[in-house]
Amino acid sequence: MNHSNVSAYSFGKTLFISNPDHEKGLLKLVNMFGQEVYKTQLSGNSKQQIVVHVSPGYYIVQIAGNSFSVNTKVMIK
Repeated sequence: MNHSNVSAYSFGKTLFISNPDHEKGLLKLVNMFGQEVYKTQLSGNSKQQIVVHVSPGYYIVQIAGNSFSVNTKVMIK
């Protein structure tokens, strides 16, 4: 997989996705047990905000497209 400029961070229950290359892909939110708790398609917008209704805790944001894959640990409050 190639390097991508896609990144993610959280604030409260909102995920903020920065996607300067307008890549399309799939976003998954995975808990620390490896269970997928949320999934959505990235629209290709340069910035997206996604409110997730999950229990507070640490999660892994997995973002994957045709030519990239990004994993980021976030804390949902």
